[in-house]
Amino acid sequence: MDYYWPGGHPCCVAGCFDLKFSRYRIPVHNENIKKIWLERINNPALFKLPNKQLHNIRVCGLHFLPVCKRQTRLYATSLPTINLPGFSDEPNITNSFFKDEVMMRTSQKLLKVTTASCDVLFIYLC
Repeated sequence: MDYYWPGGHPCCVAGCFDLKFSRYRIPVHNENIKKIWLERINNPALFKLPNKQLHNIRVCGLHFLPVCKRQTRLYATSLPTINLPGFSDEPNITNSFFKDEVMMRTSQKLLKVTTASCDVLFIYLC
């Protein structure tokens, strides 16, 4: 059966037929993060693809906790944790982010900026 995918990119997770959520590219810029994504997605065909082709493969937003996203963008250290064939742990904030000391410092700065922005926005809306 053929499916119509808005934007032309289906989710590469087996059994996922989402048509609503945003799509995110597999990160090929960091080998450690890419490896974790591929292990969790557990799609054997993806392991054989070179980075140039892998960069065009997408995972939908259903596979990420809301804390991994800022509006429609993923944080650089975000990891998929929900409804994945290669990942059976309970999704939580600890296993939803890659833990690399340099990247963690960058993400913490982003989270602080995001939190501060939300506080200002919340105060403004009240």
